[in-house]
Amino acid sequence: MLYDARDAQRDLITRAAYEVLGRLEGILNYHLTEQLRTLFSTTDRDWANQVLEDLVNLAQTTETKSIEEIALSLHAGVSQVAPIVEKLVSAGLLRGMEMEDGSAAYELAHEYLISRISHTSDAQARKEANSSSRRIWRPGAGTGCS
Repeated sequence: MLYDARDAQRDLITRAAYEVLGRLEGILNYHLTEQLRTLFSTTDRDWANQVLEDLVNLAQTTETKSIEEIALSLHAGVSQVAPIVEKLVSAGLLRGMEMEDGSAAYELAHEYLISRISHTSDAQARKEANSSSRRIWRPGAGTGCS
């Protein structure tokens, strides 16, 4: 799409073509849709969407998570989630990074994608459950004991 829209003689994308393609958000939305369609089977596409949803929190901002955290959120094994994450990284939809402790973590490559990633009711319920399970427990809290 982007390559086809370029001015071939000058080998660049014109402002007019950029506008017609929907600016950056439109281009990234198209890229997301095409990558999900071409890289994944129907079943794996569902998993890929769930991974993307998991990296957007309830406040509609991106989160950085390890592969283990993603798998735990999705109630799946690392071996099931890892190939999906790797394809999303190779497609430029996720960015892999090294954390201070040397472990790998992932986040959305473009914050523009947040508005495109739909949150199913299952994703909302999963996020709310994960959010409440992360609350810090204090001895005596909520028990009437101190």
